[in-house]
Amino acid sequence: MNEQELEELYRATAPRLRRYLGRLVDHADDLTQETFYRYLRAGYTASGEDRVRILFTIATNLARNAWTRTRTHEELHERTRAVDADPIERIDLIAALRNLSPRERALLWLTHAEGYEHREVARMMGMAQASVRVLLFRARRKLARLMERER
Repeated sequence: MNEQELEELYRATAPRLRRYLGRLVDHADDLTQETFYRYLRAGYTASGEDRVRILFTIATNLARNAWTRTRTHEELHERTRAVDADPIERIDLIAALRNLSPRERALLWLTHAEGYEHREVARMMGMAQASVRVLLFRARRKLARLMERER
């Protein structure tokens, strides 16, 4: 990949990756850069949408690693409880999402925000397509319960 191709790929995908990672971790900019670094270092020869899928797979793995290193579920719940949420105001989707695991957030983001199909998400996250369906169903149900509690 030459410098111009890299620049085009970065411009086309970095904002999407940054938004995705921003839903999973606090240091999305750093992980976005690390994603591209690892992509280049690995020497992938994919093109088109396959490049984007590979980048999202790398980003998902980096977010998962960062999550296990820096946070526990208990810390996340404490942080969420600290958010002042007036029940009369709108539902705080961000607070509800913070109560989901990184895997649940990744599944929801990749399918709903990025529009990937279950088979593509399965490849990106290294799991069976049937597992994606089941885990996505559970994540949606959990998010709905959390949002109901936020009201």
